[in-house]
Amino acid sequence: MKMKKINFVIICYLLFSFFLFTNETTIFAVNSPTVPAQESPLTKKELNVLKKQGVVSKEITLDQLNHEHESQGDTIDLISAGDHLKDYGLQQNKQDEFVTDDKPHTIKRLLGKPYPGTDISSKKGDILVTNTDALKGIVGHAGIVINEKSFASIPGFRQHPQLDSILNWFRYNANTKVIRINQEETADLAGEWARDYVKAHPKARYSITMSIQSLDPTYSSKIVWQAYAKTGDAVGHATFTIKTPYGFLKKRSYKTVTPKIIVNEGRTIGGLHF
Repeated sequence: MKMKKINFVIICYLLFSFFLFTNETTIFAVNSPTVPAQESPLTKKELNVLKKQGVVSKEITLDQLNHEHESQGDTIDLISAGDHLKDYGLQQNKQDEFVTDDKPHTIKRLLGKPYPGTDISSKKGDILVTNTDALKGIVGHAGIVINEKSFASIPGFRQHPQLDSILNWFRYNANTKVIRINQEETADLAGEWARDYVKAHPKARYSITMSIQSLDPTYSSKIVWQAYAKTGDAVGHATFTIKTPYGFLKKRSYKTVTPKIIVNEGRTIGGLHF
């Protein structure tokens, strides 16, 4: 009986140490900026280099890549108490903080971890946008959450689509905005599409082209856009265009849903003030 009690105490201590360590790691990542405070749009010289390398297709213009970076208006609103919080899987606690609208003992809460600095758990279909460069000269990177722990994206040139942990995202992308739409079923379908896409196309190449419907080559914000466009009408439809990471921070990018920024870590990004 005494031995069982000792074992129980040891297990509790190890669990406590584990959660304490992981939380400290996450908070450290959020407070460690990885990019300069000032951003500069892509230059013509930089674009020409990227085209020669095959990173960007020849028909893409400088204005197309810099449009969302230079645009200041139409920014998505931060979640507020006046919104229909349940539509976003959220509620307010006694301290008026936004928290996940799930009971603490549910499987989803036990499997996942909250976004850094919050008590908001990740949900399938959440869109992650950062100003960390995926490529030199092209500012911005995007990913889409596929479950309580992971997201789908493509890291950059000469790399392929992959699944990675949300913890790693925040470890390397301190300045991150998390966007959530108000239709859970639509978001679930998008997250599932992204997961299946990565599994079905593990060797897809990285290249920014105008062929927005093709599955190979691809780039980070294209994967996110396709996840929603190929499973519904949330972001509309297109055949010949590009989609930039900062575009997901604009209201006009969404057609049949209402997006909100639910996590706003780090500095202003993309020239956007919110």
